[in-house]
Amino acid sequence: MATSADTLVDHAKRVAKILHKILKEELSIEFVNLAECQETTASLLGFTDWYALQHRSADSLYIFDEELDADSLEKRFQSQFKELERLLPDDDELIIGILTALRPTSSNPPRTLATAADKGAIPISRLEDGIFGTAMVGPATDIANRAHALISEGNYPAAAKTAQVALRIDSECIDALEALGLCSANPATAVEYHALSSRSAWNLYGPLWERWAAENPREKGVFWDFLGSRPFLRSNMNFGRALMIAAKDGYLPARTAYKQAIDVFTKLIRVHAAVDTARERRMVAHMARGDWKAAGRDARMLSRQRPSCYSIWTLVWVAQCEGGQGLEETVQEALMVCPFVVPLLIDGLNGREPDSSDSDGPLMAMSYVHEVRDYWEMSASIQALLPWKMKAEELIRQEKIDFAANWGRALPIDLRRPVPEHWRV
Repeated sequence: MATSADTLVDHAKRVAKILHKILKEELSIEFVNLAECQETTASLLGFTDWYALQHRSADSLYIFDEELDADSLEKRFQSQFKELERLLPDDDELIIGILTALRPTSSNPPRTLATAADKGAIPISRLEDGIFGTAMVGPATDIANRAHALISEGNYPAAAKTAQVALRIDSECIDALEALGLCSANPATAVEYHALSSRSAWNLYGPLWERWAAENPREKGVFWDFLGSRPFLRSNMNFGRALMIAAKDGYLPARTAYKQAIDVFTKLIRVHAAVDTARERRMVAHMARGDWKAAGRDARMLSRQRPSCYSIWTLVWVAQCEGGQGLEETVQEALMVCPFVVPLLIDGLNGREPDSSDSDGPLMAMSYVHEVRDYWEMSASIQALLPWKMKAEELIRQEKIDFAANWGRALPIDLRRPVPEHWRV
């Protein structure tokens, strides 16, 4: 039904307020204010700006969606999509979800994403084939991606709030459940969310992988190399990690939780043997259980191609657990890979949270000690490393000198930054 100028302005004000609520409260987009939402609303309604909408001729009528034919309605939707794309570039599915909820040019009242989701108006996420393989797509997935972006910024309350909106749309959204797990301060609650995320991932991706494996028996693991499968791998890795954190911090029975984590990582390794991170996490879980034989098997597998800080020093731990057989040779090799571990273990430094960006340097050594120092103290002798401390310190000093000499060499002098604190002599 066509409407008058005054009625249209009232409708536009309601749309602008709901749009502001969607962007500000549901999606945590802080830089958008009400004035900008009014201007965007005017564009969605087909006007050049808010002023033009307010000063529209009093005797002119506006045609709402319900009065348009299918072709005209499609053209209007495409135009509205382009207007919202200015605010949300590269979020196509999210824009569709917002327009479905907001209904800016419908005679019906506008709705928030949550309200529209509760009425089943917004489609849930779906698996779709694309250039990078099968991937999850849909408004809920796009909203969950925004939650993960907020997590990377350290804004956990906003991330949790945004993830909850995604779950209102799709209660099994893998990325939304994972985001809530990452936002949970209580490790036991985090495990619950990650378990749900993992289950959803297996339910969605499992049948696809089984079909792929049956059709491509010699290339089973290739399926997981596609970018579209990353949500599956990531959700299960985080589930295993959450179990290990809850076990170590005493929120879950340690032996049971570590065993469950080992099972999670083992399933990942079975579907994709190249997931070295899963094998590394399983190795640490075996260390936590005092199972040096199983930890040694994983460490040897990891060291076959390129020994890392984690794998080579775990082999030193295993050698001690085995009674010292081959200990000297293993320590010598470990010192050449990552000498930073020795003084950290001996001097009792606490280390830091895992940092995968520094594979064999001081940060990764700190991460290793942070995770496994307790297991060294329970099953091996840290003091047995004392004869190698001086050698380790010599190697550390030389590595830091070499690092500083090469730091920023490829950059112009005015673009070079100071050597990071942990690499200074």
